[in-house]
Parts: sequence; C-alpha cells; structure tokens
Amino acid sequence: MDLMKKCALAAAAMLLMAILPGQLAWTKPTERILVLGFDSRLINNIQDRLLRETIMKELRVAGYPIVTVMEIESIFHNSPGRQIRKLTREEIRGLCREMKAGYACWGVIIPEGKSGGETIRAGSGYVCTVTLYHGKNNNFEEIRLTMGGEDNLYRFYGILSKMITAEIGKRL
Repeated sequence: MDLMKKCALAAAAMLLMAILPGQLAWTKPTERILVLGFDSRLINNIQDRLLRETIMKELRVAGYPIVTVMEIESIFHNSPGRQIRKLTREEIRGLCREMKAGYACWGVIIPEGKSGGETIRAGSGYVCTVTLYHGKNNNFEEIRLTMGGEDNLYRFYGILSKMITAEIGKRL
C-alpha cells in the first residue's frame, strides 16, 4: 500500500470516529426528563424520594438528561401546597414548562391481584403504572410493568428503575 492510500484510509477512519459519536448522541433526546412521585400506600414519602432518585440515576447512566433532584426539591419546597406524589396532568404540563423539561414520568404502585399488604414484600406481586408525558406532542402514555417483591427495597427499586428506564428508552 503506498503512502497516498494509507493517508486516505487514516483520514476516512478519523472522519468516521468524529461523525459516529455524534450520530449516537442524536439517538437520545436532548430535552430533560422530569421524574415525579409514585402514588402508593405501599411506600412513604422518604421511600418515594429514594425510588425517584434511583430512577434518575438509571436514566442518567443510560445517557438521558434529567431535571436534578435539587431543582425538583426547590420547586416543591417553595410550594407547600403541591404534593409531588399527587399532581394533575395540567400541573405536570406546567412543571415541564417551568423546569424546561421535554418529558415527565410518574406512577402508581399497587399490589397485584388480591395480595394486598401495607408494604412491599418478597413473594408478592406488584403492578407499577408509569405515565410518560411527551411535551413536544403534548400527550400522555401509560406503561404497565409487573414485578415481584424483593427482600429489601433497594433491590426492588434497582430492578424497577432499570425496567422503567428501559421502557422509557423504547418510547423516546
């Protein structure tokens, strides 16, 4: 191979390396995702915050831009009447505009079937219905996930947050 062909091949390789990462970055939305509360009698407010933060971490690891915890907390701290776990769709639209977020997600966790109970337990089934708001299209989409309880909430939240992130990724 002569010098001219080697230079052309090296230039083509460098061009691909410069273009390819940009194309991969374009596959994910640039608008931020606002993660709101999960309404459930099975978890308290502190456990809800832990779930939200776990979902935010998974979204961030997957490469999605998020509204930070401190931004969210500052809004709700300054508005004591607002409850992060019980918002109307109109309030969520307004929050997305206020926080410059293109998407929002929140949900409900209930026992599956008649398993009942007051806490999340290993051996029981749970249904998590996540609602995803697409600001650009101004529409809401529901995602229904089912999973079994785990022996501790950290494991349950870890698995659930990975499931939620994967489903959101399919829809963005």
